[in-house]
This record gives sequence, C-alpha cells and structure tokens, in this order.
Amino acid sequence: NSAYAKNTSSNHHYISLPGIIGFLYYPGSIIFLMLGIILVSFTGIFAEYLIKALTLNPILTALFAQSFAYRLIHFGYLPKQSYMYFAAFTANLILIILIQRYYLKQKI
Repeated sequence: NSAYAKNTSSNHHYISLPGIIGFLYYPGSIIFLMLGIILVSFTGIFAEYLIKALTLNPILTALFAQSFAYRLIHFGYLPKQSYMYFAAFTANLILIILIQRYYLKQKI
C-alpha cells in the first residue's frame, strides 16, 4: 500500500480551456457570440494595422498578432488576468516605438 495507491479524484485538478468562443457562449446566445467574435475580430484587425503603421516592421507585427491570437485561443484559464497581458503588450509596443523613433532620429 504505497502512497500512490491512495490517490483520489480530490487530489487532481483539471483545467478546461474553452477559448474565446466558449467563453462568449456562456450566456447561451448565438447573437451575443457572433457580435463578440465580430468585435474581437475588428479589434485584432485594428491592432494589427496600428502596429504595422507605427513600427513599419512586418515581423514584429506578425509576432504581436500571433501572441494576441494565442491568448484568445487560451482565454478560458484566468480570463481576469488578460488585462495584465494586454497592458504588458501595450507597454512593450510603446517602448519599441520610442526606441525606433530615437534610433531613426539619431541616424539621420
């Protein structure tokens, strides 16, 4: 009788990651789901356009877009902490823009 034989289901924690689609479908309304997905899509498109316009760097734009999409796919685990992720995302973007502007100003 080892300690491993006495495991019960109360010792295990399972996490389900529904993503943004599952999260928006919690109210059970298809209209709410579609409006939420449209809003999230336009927000992502606008953010991608803004990043590309401000940085002129397609690789950085792709990296931030992939990171944003990854966060939306894995949205179900601790969704309240998404604001910290997006705040760090915005702070890094502002820092990159400032460094680029300073570097281009010094180069000219």
